[in-house]
Amino acid sequence: MFVLLKAREFHAQPLQSFSPVEMPSISKPTTKVEPFNLSADTRGAKKAELWAKKVEDELKEQRKKAVFKAHSSNVLYQAPFVPKKSLKQNTIFDEFNLNSEKRAEERAAYEMHKREREIQDEELILQRQAEKEEEERQNIAMLRKQLVHKANPIRTYKPVAITSSDKQLTIPESPSWHAAKDRKVLRI
Repeated sequence: MFVLLKAREFHAQPLQSFSPVEMPSISKPTTKVEPFNLSADTRGAKKAELWAKKVEDELKEQRKKAVFKAHSSNVLYQAPFVPKKSLKQNTIFDEFNLNSEKRAEERAAYEMHKREREIQDEELILQRQAEKEEEERQNIAMLRKQLVHKANPIRTYKPVAITSSDKQLTIPESPSWHAAKDRKVLRI
């Protein structure tokens, strides 16, 4: 029972202490600062030197070109240029045929052949047209001939023989109207 009472007894957690905790001071030597020795920097410096040298050379060349220097006029006192005669024999021209002339002849022959074909085609078309007109005239003449009215002779048939029928006469009956039945159906 004592154990139960002890278990039921309230025990609060102790408060945290918020006082600053002092850390032990350890003194280590600081890093010594040394400049980087990058290959990109050396390459850039070389390139800058080359570029500066190039610019300087270009400026020197431009200055040299700007200085005027007159040459002596020896040409005025020399003999004028006279071309020498050629030692070769003169060129002998042989007969030659231009391809354009040959092509013109072929084209003329083709045009003539084409014209003949066109004339033949036109003649054939005219001939067919004439045949067609002639055929139409013949058809019209035949139609007119057929359309002429001719009297037909009176036809003679076998004489009709009238005989009496063997069937009995129909017995007349009054029609059976269903009006009375219909009225009864409508009342219901």
